[in-house]
Amino acid sequence: MIKPVISVLIFLAVPAVVLVMFIASLYRYFSAKNKNKKIPGTFSDSELRSRRTSLIVSFVIIGVLTAVAVGLVLLSYLAIAYM
Repeated sequence: MIKPVISVLIFLAVPAVVLVMFIASLYRYFSAKNKNKKIPGTFSDSELRSRRTSLIVSFVIIGVLTAVAVGLVLLSYLAIAYM
């Protein structure tokens, strides 16, 4: 009984955590860019670069997760169609 509960939590928690990470990195990058535009020198170039790298990494992770989800849905449709 415990194993199905844990697997469902993992199945739902991983995309939720990835989505929260993406939204947080998106907010951090654009808020830093906006503050740097209003008050130049607020964030160093290395800080902006690290935030941009974090945004790109989280975008790639969410893209891979989306591709896997779409692939699973397509495979299930094909499995049902040729059953």
